[in-house]
Amino acid sequence: MFHDKKEDFLQPLGSVASVALYQKSLRPFTLAVCLATDPLSPKFVNQDLLAHIIGDMRLAVSHGDLAEVNQSQAVLKALSLCVKRKGKRFQRFSAPECRSRSSGITLKDGSSPSFFALAPTEEAFLNLLPVCETGGWMEKDNRTILHLAAEKNFGRPFVEIMNSKNTSLIPDVNSTYMDTSIVGVGTKTSWVKVVGRAAIHDACRSGCGPCVKALLARDASGRMGLNLTMFPSWWDPVFHPWMMDYLLKSTKRNRHSYRSIWGVQPIHIATLHHCSECLEALVGSSDTSGTSGETLKEVVEATMSLGYTTSYMADLEPDTKGHVQQTDVSDPSCLFSALDLAVLTNCSSCAQILLQAGASASQITLDQDSSMENLPVFDVLPKNGSKVQRCSSLRLTDKQEEFMEAVEQELVRVGEWYKDKVTALEARVRQLDDEEGLEGEAALSGSAGAEVVSALHLEAVRLTEFVILNVEALRKIVKKMDKQCGTSYQKVFVEKSLKQSPLATKASDQPFNGERARACRRALEELVSPERIQELRSQAMESGGVGLSTKHWSLTRTLVSICCALMAFAMSQNSVPLAKAQRCLGLMIFTVVMWVSEAAPFEATAMLVAPLAAALDVMDGSKEDQAKKLLASVFNESLYLVLSGFTMSSIFSKCQLDCRAAALLQQSLGHRPFLFMLAIMWLGGGPSIPLDHR
Repeated sequence: MFHDKKEDFLQPLGSVASVALYQKSLRPFTLAVCLATDPLSPKFVNQDLLAHIIGDMRLAVSHGDLAEVNQSQAVLKALSLCVKRKGKRFQRFSAPECRSRSSGITLKDGSSPSFFALAPTEEAFLNLLPVCETGGWMEKDNRTILHLAAEKNFGRPFVEIMNSKNTSLIPDVNSTYMDTSIVGVGTKTSWVKVVGRAAIHDACRSGCGPCVKALLARDASGRMGLNLTMFPSWWDPVFHPWMMDYLLKSTKRNRHSYRSIWGVQPIHIATLHHCSECLEALVGSSDTSGTSGETLKEVVEATMSLGYTTSYMADLEPDTKGHVQQTDVSDPSCLFSALDLAVLTNCSSCAQILLQAGASASQITLDQDSSMENLPVFDVLPKNGSKVQRCSSLRLTDKQEEFMEAVEQELVRVGEWYKDKVTALEARVRQLDDEEGLEGEAALSGSAGAEVVSALHLEAVRLTEFVILNVEALRKIVKKMDKQCGTSYQKVFVEKSLKQSPLATKASDQPFNGERARACRRALEELVSPERIQELRSQAMESGGVGLSTKHWSLTRTLVSICCALMAFAMSQNSVPLAKAQRCLGLMIFTVVMWVSEAAPFEATAMLVAPLAAALDVMDGSKEDQAKKLLASVFNESLYLVLSGFTMSSIFSKCQLDCRAAALLQQSLGHRPFLFMLAIMWLGGGPSIPLDHR
């Protein structure tokens, strides 16, 4: 065929790359051209050639071009057969070389994935086996070829690797790696870190029964446990963003708790993914226990734990300077066996396999919200019934997360409202500024009159107060929850949520002072005279601002509130056993209805709660003790003194008592300046002496 020289055959066809890639009509000659090429030649099979073929195959798979996929697989198969026939003359690519040198596809760490990670079909994965060394790590995250094949549920290449006579091509069957990935949909996303992930875990997850059998035949451990930890979506999987803030702290305050699952074994994963073949292999293997002395019953009843991991920075020994990261595991946690998971996921076949292997069905653990109605899996359980218990240890933290989600939603709603209002205000202020080029109030004619400026100025003041009030309210809400529940959401809420909301001003020393509204206020004050500025500010103060009610007391609404409270009190007598709790419920209903109906100013209703609580005897102790406790929790003596001073000053000013006292003194002592000044000093200092001693 070649006559005497291979070059005579290759010259009209070209190199392996030209036949395999660029001349589709010559693709059937790929094997012949490859066999005729020197394996040491640069024109032989190389990484770039394989990368192009795999890239074309991935593109064809994504477009559903089955014909192109088959042609690319045929070319790759021809190259694989050629490499096999070359034998030892072909040097396999090492793991770092078994990847494209110019691929545009990169992993999270910036590295290029191997050919096996990119292989879109099982046939392509199988044909790549003779090309690369497969005995070590294939990826930078320490994944081996067993992990890659198990993830993709490629049973044929997996079994071929495990049955290889060359043991140097078989990686460690118990090799593990750490993985981080994002789970969730839309804005509700979180990072999940998985530690201790082995090939047998990936095989059970993908439902690759032949992979599990091959691993167990090679003495892989069926009891390997992996741990999962869930972090917020803002968490950096490489470095904790909050860790540097804690390096200078010496207490356990502001600790961070993360939802975790410990001790997840292959039998749990196989049950969750309804892989009956995997379960049969795990319970049927004599090597499943992994530890001598364990019975099959102990294997199938192994539990995984759900709880929380808490991390914080703590001091070293007293005589040693520095800090160390500590990790605590919550206790107690929820424990789930494989049979519990079979019931949770309604897998009847899984439950049958586990029961036959000796799993106990006397007690089944379910989560708090799972329904037990119309589950066929209960027909598989013993007829004498199983005791069902609910796992509720995660309930409090779940509610904390729901509470924070509600706070975040309120922040979004408030921020969008402020953004719309202040944008409209800015547009109207710009329009005012552009209407006339004159200065002073002469420019404010027509539609841009004094009343318009006054209204816009008042709106700017109220928007400024709106920002300050809402930011402080939301921050204190989160702070109060942190104090009551021992959490540390406030710092993250301020840094990640508040500072990125429309309420904040970027690149400002005071990001929450409503700078956009303040800028509108300053622009309006530039349009009027100084006398008019003072008048505008006085009007803004008299308007009450945001958060101060200007509504008058309504007798009708107050009576409605009292009726609602009495109805709640009467209805609670059948459901709430304690009389104090019934009165407390009535007080709460009364307060809420008063606020919602605006029967009285908000601050008046708020001040009414403490005396009503003491009068209704809703706390422990005598009414005098309750009153003291309530007042001590709201006021103190210094605050009483300050409020009394302000009240007296307000009364003096409103009734003009200060003017009358001054006129009386001047009439009596005006002809004697020394005595007049002495009387003024006594009036200022004399009443302060008993107050100070008090």
